[in-house]
Amino acid sequence: VFVGHTRWATHGGKSARNAHPHVSNRGLVAVVHNGIIENHAELRKSLSSSRCCTFYSDTDTEVVANAIEAAAKVAQEVPLATLAPHFDKARICLTDFYSCAFEAAGLPWSQQAEAVAEPSPTGATIIGAAKRAVPGDAAFANAVRGHGLVREDMHPGSIAHLGIVVWPALLAAAQEHRISGADFLAGAVVGYEMGGRLGRALVTPEVARLFRPTGLVGPVAAAAAVARALRL
Repeated sequence: VFVGHTRWATHGGKSARNAHPHVSNRGLVAVVHNGIIENHAELRKSLSSSRCCTFYSDTDTEVVANAIEAAAKVAQEVPLATLAPHFDKARICLTDFYSCAFEAAGLPWSQQAEAVAEPSPTGATIIGAAKRAVPGDAAFANAVRGHGLVREDMHPGSIAHLGIVVWPALLAAAQEHRISGADFLAGAVVGYEMGGRLGRALVTPEVARLFRPTGLVGPVAAAAAVARALRL
């Protein structure tokens, strides 16, 4: 994949080291970004003091790449024993998600999402349907069902419906890969925590007025959940 990007120098001079994309220290995250990170200096100082990374440019964008990598590293390294006390709450959230998905299975938009899902005899289950679909499509269809009546859980601090992105992704991954129950629930706890923390940091009243918070933080929460569950 190739990405072309030109922009003016909002931070630092016009030089090769400040050119996009910017890659995190371990090379796991690359960012091409247009805009300004207003609190980049504060983030740079925090990341530098924690000795998690070294900065090689003057740009705000490099901070984003390393902040994402640092957060992912923490999520992967949290001991299972630290997460286990939250498993009962995760089970309640999963039960809530299932109940919402079953209740909304017959709604027109739920049926539409099921209809466009690519069938696969060895794929993932669509809740409340006999059809199996490729994992990504099944996750989408289940997310639509979980959100169908907007009765699912919500994290007030981030104004995000984290369950409808975390659980569909985990359920699809669990049908494609062998995941233990403990890893499955650990992934859920990490996903909820990552989504909630990111949402609290990003979602202001102005942001919530312009964007749907779940769409902003949900993909990160789902990715963190599945990565933890699969021990990536």
